[in-house]
Amino acid sequence: MPASLAALLSLAGFVWLGLAIARAEPPIDSPHLTAWDAALLSFAASFGVQAAAHLGAFGS
Repeated sequence: MPASLAALLSLAGFVWLGLAIARAEPPIDSPHLTAWDAALLSFAASFGVQAAAHLGAFGS
């Protein structure tokens, strides 16, 4: 299950990244969250799930 969750989070990150590139938003100096931020959070969550699974946090 953790592997599929990490894969889905990575896929969501790539979708957000594509959306950010298509919109051509500036990646910095924005007063609100942008698609760049959503992509970064999705990739970071994916990495966190993978790291937790590697450390045995899911009991497998």
